[in-house]
Amino acid sequence: MEQVGFEPNQIVSSIHTAAFNHMKGTQATNSVFVPDACDAFKIYTLDWTPDQLEMFVGDDNNPFSQRILIWKKERHNWEGWYVPRSKLTSLLCSILTGLLIRTFLFFLILLLEAPGK
Repeated sequence: MEQVGFEPNQIVSSIHTAAFNHMKGTQATNSVFVPDACDAFKIYTLDWTPDQLEMFVGDDNNPFSQRILIWKKERHNWEGWYVPRSKLTSLLCSILTGLLIRTFLFFLILLLEAPGK
């Protein structure tokens, strides 16, 4: 999932595999409009089960309020998805760490740019 600066209220989700990827122009991508994406706290959720991936954006009251993308194994298979467990754990930790750092820096910049009291 990503939020691109030139469209700050569009939340985009993509799935990249060996068969479906940006190099081939075949990646599964969808976006939703979130009018307060920059003004209110949001919860971004990846629900990953053995049969499908679903991505959502929401808030404290309903983290699943807007489904962005669903990828079902039955229609696409998991081609290109196998990663040994130790590498998968390392990859997920790297991604989550990167997201945490970006979120921290975003709020730090907001705090530093806030008018004085």
